[in-house]
Amino acid sequence: MSIRTRQLRQGPGSRWGWAIAVSLMAGCLLRWVNLGGKVFWHDEVYTALRVVGHMGSVVEQTLFTGVPFTAETLLQYQTFAAESTFLDTLGSLVDHPEHPPLYYLLAWAWVSLVGTSVTAFRSLSVIFSVLTLPALAGFARELFGRHPAVIIAPLLFACSPVQVLYAQEAREYSLWVLLTVLASWALLRAVRLGTRKAWGLYALALALLFYTSILSALVAIAYGLYGIWVLPRRRWPTLAASFLLALLLFLPWLGVIIAQAHRWQQVTAWTLDEFPRSIMVKLWGLHFSALFVDPNLSLDHAYTYLVPPLAVLLIGISLYRCWQRFPHQAGAMVVALVVVPTVALIGGDLLRGSRLSTETRYFLPVLMAAQVAVAGWLGTHYRTQRLVLLGLTGLIGLGLVNSMIMTKAPTWWSKREGTFNYAIATAIASIQNPVVMTQKEGTTLGNLISLSYHLPAQTSFQVTLAPDIPEPNGEQPQTLLLFRPSELLRNAYDCPAEPFPGVLALLWRIPCR
Repeated sequence: MSIRTRQLRQGPGSRWGWAIAVSLMAGCLLRWVNLGGKVFWHDEVYTALRVVGHMGSVVEQTLFTGVPFTAETLLQYQTFAAESTFLDTLGSLVDHPEHPPLYYLLAWAWVSLVGTSVTAFRSLSVIFSVLTLPALAGFARELFGRHPAVIIAPLLFACSPVQVLYAQEAREYSLWVLLTVLASWALLRAVRLGTRKAWGLYALALALLFYTSILSALVAIAYGLYGIWVLPRRRWPTLAASFLLALLLFLPWLGVIIAQAHRWQQVTAWTLDEFPRSIMVKLWGLHFSALFVDPNLSLDHAYTYLVPPLAVLLIGISLYRCWQRFPHQAGAMVVALVVVPTVALIGGDLLRGSRLSTETRYFLPVLMAAQVAVAGWLGTHYRTQRLVLLGLTGLIGLGLVNSMIMTKAPTWWSKREGTFNYAIATAIASIQNPVVMTQKEGTTLGNLISLSYHLPAQTSFQVTLAPDIPEPNGEQPQTLLLFRPSELLRNAYDCPAEPFPGVLALLWRIPCR
């Protein structure tokens, strides 16, 4: 054990060792807090739909006919049907080729064992995130050798608000981060050892990355550029062969993507929506500041203009120092993992007019690598240990406090269009005999199921396809509500609808029915 690592671990009277252990444990435990209480938003709803073998389009055709149905009916589509089989799950996955199947197949196996509650679905992501901690220590060890970064990197990850946030989502992103760490470790090991077995392990890890997210292609490009930089030319064919092997293993799903090209265009059309450049720039900065602190404030808040630039500056300095002070294998790896996907996502959006780079979740492998770079820089300055420990303590403290607030909240910015679903459901539940009416849009099914998790089982819904107008047909006294109505729908009744207070005009009441 090096002097620096021993000093960081033990400190005076082993106090720092205890502080590190407690912080790691706190970060792990926070991932389990309130798993079932937070809004199960649209994308998580569709995770459950696919895993249990239901197709959203079929559910819409069944329910969106203008005939009333209940919240209880909606939630039946979040569990396995009595006659469902594994083939139903596969069919549902093929219907969404933009999402490779690895996470969903693992989730199918998991919820088949532990049940289909919200907590059950999300707990798998928590497990992946917790497993990332030892994997990250191994990655840092392969990068930096015996160095304090081996401890600091998982410590920063454990306490990072954005990593805690996505560890609590029933989505593939925590698995994606875990596999990125493992694939990065495998590549470093293959470069160091140069054996067929080591390169084969890297190819397998890369294939698993492909089976987790299509955007792993950007990570693979970073790996390729890294390999070209650090390997002599005579070893480039081995690098290329490992990539081709990973691609060969991915061919079955690549075939699905090609066969479902039209469907791919349909379900990814939202990425081409116009997005204001001024807001995009703000979001780019917030991606990186969420590594350390994430207060969930408005984009117009002063925080947006002050903190993200400081976070980007810290990461930039860390990358420069890693490149400058460590062997080129270490510096090139973290720089490639941060810079290549970032440039590809942002540059691609600027060229195509798309909006992928506005989504923090697509930057998660980048953010992991940025944390490793910060850990490498902080761990290097052992001669100014008090200042380093003060800064590290500040980052950890901010992250833990932020994560405690975040995990107790019923919703956060990452819920996107579902951010206000908890408030909307609370408003609906406070009304006697509500009937929630709307017309089908792209996210209607996901949002209605999301609401149903927080509503009485017999809450009534009516949904039609535009231009048809939902008409209440109950004999009992009812309170008619419109959920996310168009202007045409708001004015389609005897008297114009009035917005329900406190939910940003997402819920309206028809006062004269």
